[in-house]
Amino acid sequence: MIERAVMSYWTGASKGSPHRGWLSERDHHDAWRISSNLLARHFREVVLVTDRAGWAELSPLALPFAKVSLELEKIDPKLARIWSWGKVVAYGTQTQPFVHVDTDAFMFRPLPLSVLEAPVCAHIPDKFWRTTYASCYPIEEMLAKVRRLPSAVRRAAAQPIQYAASCGLYGGNDIGTIQLQWHLANECLELDPDGWASLAPIAQIHLLEQWMVGVALRENRSWIEYLYPSCSAAIDERQQREVGFVHLWGPEKRHLQRVRNLYENGQAT
Repeated sequence: MIERAVMSYWTGASKGSPHRGWLSERDHHDAWRISSNLLARHFREVVLVTDRAGWAELSPLALPFAKVSLELEKIDPKLARIWSWGKVVAYGTQTQPFVHVDTDAFMFRPLPLSVLEAPVCAHIPDKFWRTTYASCYPIEEMLAKVRRLPSAVRRAAAQPIQYAASCGLYGGNDIGTIQLQWHLANECLELDPDGWASLAPIAQIHLLEQWMVGVALRENRSWIEYLYPSCSAAIDERQQREVGFVHLWGPEKRHLQRVRNLYENGQAT
């Protein structure tokens, strides 16, 4: 069962966005403070995977990390356009059951046992036909522009029905499948870096992080449990209160004050 929570911070991807989408440095640091301390309520340990600059920024905040890894220092700076690559590396370097939680996600209640005991778990599912949803998962464009792909990736891309996962929360007990996702994504970039660079950054992010979850699940015939059944459920305030997990992605980050009030008043959602 999952007893470890992981957070990650790769500063190589944040140079063009100093507050990582937050309105201010205070909001950025408060998000770290609130998210990490909420995780510390529910897990035996909370660990951080970052680089030297990230740790230099976060260490004065006295966050509740039991361990700090500087594994992200090894990432090639050329990959900065794939801003979620630090998360993918953090997933792949774990060797025991874990759940990775984004800095803009806040866990007010413990995760259900169905999630904590699952082989793989994630925030929200994504299921679509191969020839649709091209704005998020441009599989046809990938096949046209990326000439060399791992065989497992090409097999999965040929299927009519495709699976992906939103990874505001991601992890599980099946470390082999989670590490396979990392190895496949890394192999993709090693085999044809120019082909991947020809895709838009958001396409690379969706394919290498979110779609690659489905590829690894299919290849290993593993199984995944989702915290929310759909994107609409994940943003519904009634369901957020029941589940106790709030993810402030994109423009929602301007509403950190709502989360700050809930946290400081000791309330659940």
